[in-house]
Amino acid sequence: MRHVGFSAVLWALMSTAQIVPSSAGAQDRALVIIVHRSNPVHRLGALELNAIFTSSQRFWPNGEPLVAFNSPPGSPSRIEFDRAVLRMDPDEAGRFWIDHRVSGKARPPRKVPTARVALAIVRRMKTAVAYVPEGVCSQDVRVVAVVRAGRVVPPSTVEASRCGD
Repeated sequence: MRHVGFSAVLWALMSTAQIVPSSAGAQDRALVIIVHRSNPVHRLGALELNAIFTSSQRFWPNGEPLVAFNSPPGSPSRIEFDRAVLRMDPDEAGRFWIDHRVSGKARPPRKVPTARVALAIVRRMKTAVAYVPEGVCSQDVRVVAVVRAGRVVPPSTVEASRCGD
């Protein structure tokens, strides 16, 4: 059996992602936190997202291991997400993960190079959770939370309908 590297899988996923663009300007876009449509979770609050993206929570309520995906450090989406959800600026988030690695605590979420790759992974991986700009969506995912104006809020009917709910 041939072993395929993670980067090859990411490339394949990235090339097959189907994106529905939004007409909103980039500065007006929120971040949507997405899971696979079959995930039993329908809403996540700020505290739950913080636990997931600091690796304090490692399992979904049904016992399945969860896999969180982050945008690259320094990217606008990552900075906005870390400030709203983790309540950390980029330097604080970097130190947080260095401290966790040195002390042998939980590993950070996996990094994906683009929102398109994050979407493709969540579309195919039932235990994944990620965040993407509001205009990046697919019928195969569910919006479980939104980061808007520095706050975590429940998804509106409009955001949910853009992703098929």
